[in-house]
Amino acid sequence: MSPIFYDMCYTGFTSQQEESTVSRTEISDNGTESTYDDNGKLIHARCFDGFEAWFDYDFHGKLIHRKYSDGFEIWNEYDEKGNRIHFRDSYGYERWYDSNGKKISKEEFAKLFPSN
Repeated sequence: MSPIFYDMCYTGFTSQQEESTVSRTEISDNGTESTYDDNGKLIHARCFDGFEAWFDYDFHGKLIHRKYSDGFEIWNEYDEKGNRIHFRDSYGYERWYDSNGKKISKEEFAKLFPSN
């Protein structure tokens, strides 16, 4: 079972993947269902209790969006080297990072990444 899927079923996280070819679907011993794309990335998960998650990835395989069946969503942005530089969720919480992964202020972020 994928670590992302395990976390989702036991902590309530999910996400969405669009425009991906489904490669395989697995059903675990506890009845949870995981669907993967042809790159082995988790694109959909349904927990034994009916809770679902969808996952979207960029062209580099980085997780950019997660959507949960309860309506909660998470977005990630990355720099050209693949480092996560911005996180936000549907509740309005945001975090900004420099290219080394250090948490920084929104103002510092604007100086480092003026095009974002």
